[in-house]
Formats: sequence, structure tokens, C-alpha cells
Amino acid sequence: MDLSTLSKETLISIIDDLQNEISKLKNEYEKRMTAIENKTNNIMKTYEKNEQKNKVEKKKKEEENEQKQKRISKLPYIKFATNNLSEVLVDPKGARCVYCMGSPLITEDTDTNDINTIICPDCTIDAVVPASCVPNEETLKGWHQLGFGGKSNKIKPFKIDDNCNVWYMNGNVSELDNWEIHIKNNYVTTWNNNGKNDSVESKIKTGDIIAWYIVSKGYNSILKVIDSPHKITDENFKLTMTEEQIKNKKECMKYYNYSIVTIPVEFLATTTTNFIKKGHINDYTGEWSGGLRGSHCIKPNNSQWKELVVQIYNNLKIV
Repeated sequence: MDLSTLSKETLISIIDDLQNEISKLKNEYEKRMTAIENKTNNIMKTYEKNEQKNKVEKKKKEEENEQKQKRISKLPYIKFATNNLSEVLVDPKGARCVYCMGSPLITEDTDTNDINTIICPDCTIDAVVPASCVPNEETLKGWHQLGFGGKSNKIKPFKIDDNCNVWYMNGNVSELDNWEIHIKNNYVTTWNNNGKNDSVESKIKTGDIIAWYIVSKGYNSILKVIDSPHKITDENFKLTMTEEQIKNKKECMKYYNYSIVTIPVEFLATTTTNFIKKGHINDYTGEWSGGLRGSHCIKPNNSQWKELVVQIYNNLKIV
């Protein structure tokens, strides 16, 4: 365009239009920047809030652990039960367990923690001592009372009605990182890949029992369903994730075509350390079911399944 041919009034009008357009663009830019800043501030506030919450919870756990360690350090048998594999192996009387008060067979292949603290093969508790250190049964009972308060004798009876559905379900090890949050908010989650696990929402009913098995670990919970399963909500996500993590999770779910199902439950018995596997239940000689595949809710083909679940509950309450 040859501007020299335009009148002064026309040029002024063009300039005004350009200035108006510039003002509009500037306003839009400022609005977008304000929105971005607000979103960033909200994310940072959420992050800081979560960080503060985590710090408080971490400090609380540290204080609880410190108190627990102080109490444990005062137990009269603790020096015999710590890093003791070599001492037990050479003890002519063998071993005794302060927790189950049995006489477990200890070998070089027995599971240990710390450096070489023996884990009782009968009850999976690290309270084994050389038998020669136990002067009599009354002493052993006294140690048990001091260390465990007679917990093993105070199990609330657990009965399953004949008409009650009792399901087997798998959970992942990674879920244990947020297990206290699950317990506090009464829920567990499972996944539904390409609709292959749609039946979870229709099969599981209020009042049903679920035996929860952590893959590669063992049973860690007996649960009672307290409401209908449903697709996971933003409120559930926010319990363990930041806004950015939730956004990424939803994009991932959409891309791989899967969903997450929330199951509202009461934790009747649970643990994050002492998992129940085959051979851990001393007084159960029936058929074992565990380590099954998939995220589906399953009723194992086991005529003694309900009896096994009761025994798992009892052992979880002990540990």
C-alpha cells in the first residue's frame, strides 16, 4: 500500500486502529499472564501445604519411632535378639522365640534383617534368642509380656457368614508408600485396563470381605467393603498427588485406556511389614491360595477359602 496517496485523516484512522489492536493484544497478554501466575501460585501453595503436612507427619513418625526404640532398648532380652544368627547357630539348646514362645529351627539360610538379626520362621517376628539365654518358661512369658503385652492372646474373634462374599485381590508394593493415607481415609484402589476389570464395580457389594495380597510379598490386609466401588475421584487423587501429578496421571490413563477404581473399605487387619505367606500359619493345614494373577476380584477354587481368610486375619492381628 502506498501511504503517500492516503489523506492525513485516513492515516490517523489507521494509526488509531493499530493502537487499539495493540491495546487489545496487550490486555489479552496480561490476562493470560495473570491466569498463569494464579495457577502457578495455587500449585505452589498446594505443594507447600503438602510439604508442610509431610514434614509434620514425618516428624510425628520419627518421634514415635524414637519412643519405640527407647522402649525396645530397655527390654531385657533385646541384646540376645539383635544380630544374633551366629550365637543361635552355636547354641547347644537351639533357639526360642519371645513372640510365639516356640522353638524354631534356625539354620544358616534362615531369613534375617539388620546385619544378621534372626526373623522367626514360625511367626515372622524378629524376637528370636539363643535358648541357653532363657532360664525358664516364666522368664520367657515375662519377656513376651514386656515386649508384646500379651497381644497374641487378645485377638477379637472373626467370623464370616456363610452367605458373605469373600474375594481375593492383588495390590502393588508401591501402594504401601501411601498405606497410612489409605487406612485413614478408608479406601483401596485397583485398576481397570481396557474395561477388562469392569466387573469389580458390579461384583463387589457392601459387606463383602476382601483378602488383599501384595504382589511378591504376601497377604497384608483383610478388608470389609463399606460402600459401592466407583471410579476414582479428584478428591481421592488429591490425597496422594499434587495438581500437576493428577494432570499427568489423567493423561496417562487416557493414553493407555485404563481407569482406577476406588473401593471404600474398613481395615479389619493390616500390616506393611509382616506379610502372610504359605507356611507362616502354624495351625493351618488346609489348602493354600495366594499369589494369583491379575487385578480382578477372584473367588479362589478352594473349598477352605473362608477358613484360610480367618486364619490370615488372626495372624495379621498377632503381628
